[in-house]
Amino acid sequence: MKNLSQTKKDFKELISQYEKDDRFREKIILITREITKLSKKSIYSQSRGDSEEAKVLLNKAEKEKTKTEKIIKDSKIELMHILKSGLEEYVEAKLFYEYMTSKKILTSKQIKVPYEIYLLAMSDFSGEIAKLSVSLATKGEFSKVKEIKDTIEEIYGLYLNFDFRSGELRKKFDSLKYNLNKVESIIYDIELKK
Repeated sequence: MKNLSQTKKDFKELISQYEKDDRFREKIILITREITKLSKKSIYSQSRGDSEEAKVLLNKAEKEKTKTEKIIKDSKIELMHILKSGLEEYVEAKLFYEYMTSKKILTSKQIKVPYEIYLLAMSDFSGEIAKLSVSLATKGEFSKVKEIKDTIEEIYGLYLNFDFRSGELRKKFDSLKYNLNKVESIIYDIELKK
């Protein structure tokens, strides 16, 4: 039909753009898996006390993150949902590494990620240090357990300023509360044994 000639032309362009974006998506998915894997390994190394290996892995994850940023600039699609899990794991690893090596908590601006990714990762970070408190308690390093409790408590206090009604952020907020309770229970048990 004559009146569809413009539409057909438009669809050819749309198909071309879709196929190009699909190739971008596939690249991003592969890189995101690599970011996730490297970040998890970094957390594992750091929790085992190997800061050097953790840093090497974190640097590799950062290079992969930079690759995704370049690919995204070339694409017209919104890829944040594809990247989300990898970035979240990366930010968690970065927070954990910095906390373990310098006792600092990096800001979202320092890590350069959207606030939602940062908040999700911060909650997961609290879980990592809560796990760490268990092994510290068994080693008798009670002052470090108290320090972790204070850190999670401060983070929890900051989260109380948000009104998370539902969704993923609400679930992460609830897990943050659980992590705080877990460490408080450890401290309570230590005090009872004294």
